[in-house]
Amino acid sequence: MMQRSHLVGNDYSWQRPIAVAALPRVAPPPRPPRWWWLAQPGWRQAICALVLVATLAGGGVGLWRALAPAHAGCPTYTIRWGDTMWQIAARFHTDTWTLARLNHIANPNLIIAGQTICVAATPNYQPQPTYSDPLQWSNRPEVRAMLIAAADRHGLPRNLVLAIGWRESSWVQHVISWDGGVGTMQLMSYTTAWLNGYLGTQYNPDRLYDNIELGVSYLAILWRDFRGYLPDIISAYNEGERGVRTYGIFNWWYVNSVFALMRAFG
Repeated sequence: MMQRSHLVGNDYSWQRPIAVAALPRVAPPPRPPRWWWLAQPGWRQAICALVLVATLAGGGVGLWRALAPAHAGCPTYTIRWGDTMWQIAARFHTDTWTLARLNHIANPNLIIAGQTICVAATPNYQPQPTYSDPLQWSNRPEVRAMLIAAADRHGLPRNLVLAIGWRESSWVQHVISWDGGVGTMQLMSYTTAWLNGYLGTQYNPDRLYDNIELGVSYLAILWRDFRGYLPDIISAYNEGERGVRTYGIFNWWYVNSVFALMRAFG
């Protein structure tokens, strides 16, 4: 059969088709392995990271399993509404700060009802003295005069001591708050125990003079530790010195109310 190749002028030239030799059969390229993408550089890094994370997690689980029996052997107690750290520590023959450290509690003032804590006893524990005297009755003029005298003894501003005393109890000795604060200066049991140990005294917070002396002594310690900076001093009296140093001032409502009272007491 002839086929037309190209047009020349007004005529066609015809030529016989060129015989084409049979092309050799070419084999198809090999199919890539199923997990070929794992060999890519980016995936190699990702796999190494995943292996590292799994190794660390496995080590953490192993460490937890190693420590779990030791913690499981510790007796536990579930905090109830109205409990204080001092009461729990005394019940289980330990002290407040040991109990706080054992359970990683930064501020013993802040414990949560329903929380379960470890209450292992402390070797050679010496119980703190207990106070059985009823709260002493007093009147506000008497309390005010004693607060001023205590401020003068400790070299503190009178209006600061008067304001703290009023903010805590409205100058009333015979009061115990829902969280366990006692008397005019609303002293917690563990604060009283710590102050008596620090000062080498045996003050009884149920007595008016002792309560004021303990509270104003604590203010004097805070005044020294915070170098007279009133916001930190006032805040620490309410939330604890460690709380202020760790978290800063988060009870500005208390601080501002004391400042307002200081201005009122001149």
